[in-house]
Parts: sequence; structure tokens; C-alpha cells
Amino acid sequence: VDNLMDKEVSKKEEAIPSVNFDFSKDLEIEAILKKSSEMLADFTNYLSMIVAPTINQSKFRHIELLKFQEANYLMVLITDTGRVYKRHFPLPGSYTTMDLQAAANICNMQLKDKPIIDVGMDLIEVPKSDSYLIILIKNVIELIRDYADAGMQYNRIFMHGAYCVLNHPDFIDLTKIRRVLRFIENEYLLMQLLLDSPGNRDFIIKIGSEVFDGSINDLSLVASKYKIHNKSSGAIGILGPKRMDYPKIINILNIFRVNLSEFFASDS
Repeated sequence: VDNLMDKEVSKKEEAIPSVNFDFSKDLEIEAILKKSSEMLADFTNYLSMIVAPTINQSKFRHIELLKFQEANYLMVLITDTGRVYKRHFPLPGSYTTMDLQAAANICNMQLKDKPIIDVGMDLIEVPKSDSYLIILIKNVIELIRDYADAGMQYNRIFMHGAYCVLNHPDFIDLTKIRRVLRFIENEYLLMQLLLDSPGNRDFIIKIGSEVFDGSINDLSLVASKYKIHNKSSGAIGILGPKRMDYPKIINILNIFRVNLSEFFASDS
């Protein structure tokens, strides 16, 4: 596959139908990635996977602080990639809606465009007149730090087409079906496989036992990266039988990753 790839990929391009990425700019990033994974599965007839960029690759854009009831609050964090994170948190004391807005304004003005992974109280300077908000702001910063420290726990993978894989004659055997189902149900493992692919290569191809270990010898993975706003990197991939048409799959995957990157770049 590695030796033939450069020669064969260009020959397959004419057989690939056009892909319509005419998504509305009003759609949230997660809706776009979900629709893209469904389209990719339809084009390849294999399991498609698209992973959103991790929060550690994102930058702070905006937060909102809301009050539900006494001592019970909600933080809504929005990153530069458009991802939205929500967290309820308790806090002693009574803060008004104006207090919450003032604390959010301080964070929004001083943390905007800062990498999420670098967010800390050392970046915040609270005016003396607002010193009573320090405890509230510290709690907000701790919540953001929790997101950054958790890493992939708050990431998302969008998958579609598991049934397509099992429809192939390679997986008629019941034992094989069970192994494959256990494997593709492990979303965390699939995210790791996609996100750990080398960033200096356009595509990564893993065949048979290269995908995971000797227990999964019937599948192949073709994966690549895409960009959001020319910055954060997400991953896109196909999982199918070892006998898949690699040049064709790579061309389809390339069309999707280029179109996704261009779509998000045009919205920056």
C-alpha cells in the first residue's frame, strides 16, 4: 500500500462523485461534524469517524455565568473552535445577576484568545472595586482548568456506518463480528487511534494487527487531520476490511478533510 499509493491515488480521482459541503454557517460545529460523518459513511460504505479538536488545542473565546437557584450556578464556556462546554457548580454566598455579569466580563476581557491550557488566575487582574468577586472568578478558573486537565474526557467523536462494516462478507463469522463490535464500541480507543496519528503526514494507514493488537486482524484504518480556523486540529478516519480500495478511500478522505478545513477557515 505504501509503495503503490503515490502512483495509484491520482488514477482513482475521476471515479469519485462530488461532495456537497453546503452547510449553513448557523450550524454548530458539532452538527456539521455529525452530518459530515454520515456523508462520509455513505460515500465509503465503511465506518466513518470524525473527532473534534481537543479542548487543549483551543483558545478561550467567551463565558457566560448564570444563576439557577440559591448557591447553584452554571458556567458556559465557548472556545475559538465553536465548542461549547457547560458545568453546574455550587458556591457559598449570594451573587446577583449583575455580579455574575461583572465576573464574566472580567474573564472575557482578560482571557480572550488565551490558550485554554494556559488559563489561570495569574492572567486575571481584578479591580479593587470588584474584589468581592475574586472567589467567584477563582471557581470559574478552576472549572476551566478541570476541562483542560481532563483532556479527551470532554472531547467528542462522531461515528456512522458500523452496520456497513458488518455487511461485508469479511465478517460473516460470528466470532469476528463480536470482536469487531467490541472494538468499534470503544469510542475512547478510537479517538486515541485517530488523534495519535503523526501530524507531519497527510495520511496514516494501519492494516490488520497494526490497528490495535493481534485480536483485531480483520480491519484497516485510514486516517488524516483537518483544521478548524486554520489552528486547532481534528481527526477524520475510515475503518473497514483489509481488502478495501485504499487509493479510492484516501481520495474520498482527502476531499472531506480539505472541504472541512476550507469550510471552517471561511468562517474564521
